[in-house]
Amino acid sequence: MKAPIYSHLTYDIIPNQFNTVDQPDIVILEGLNVLQSGMNYPSSPHNVFVSDFVDFSIYVDAEESLLKKWYINRFLKFRRSAFADPNSYFHHYASLSEQEAIETASNDLGRDQRLKFTPKYSPKPRACQPHFNQRARPRH
Repeated sequence: MKAPIYSHLTYDIIPNQFNTVDQPDIVILEGLNVLQSGMNYPSSPHNVFVSDFVDFSIYVDAEESLLKKWYINRFLKFRRSAFADPNSYFHHYASLSEQEAIETASNDLGRDQRLKFTPKYSPKPRACQPHFNQRARPRH
């Protein structure tokens, strides 16, 4: 299996560069887009989604305050690492003071990330029910 390599320098996949995994027992995919299914698109039944190829999915819910704290800490980490490279897409953030960086990340949350904290992007109530002591079986 080949997966494209993502660059935090350019914020895009690196052309013609892949990680190759040979017959893994388990593959872990991360991100909300992985949970997207065709059920929300009844007018376009021919769309193919990543979830069509997934045997088992887990949604980890977190309080909004924890998500915001994570986002700000992640922004600060990138500011000290990937953003510091002059070739970085987000290099202009590297020169911010710590306080300016925190304010910028907080403003980003208010403007760009708000959608991620709305019920529209949360799983359906049925999907949120605890599944303890249930057996997971792969689809074949």
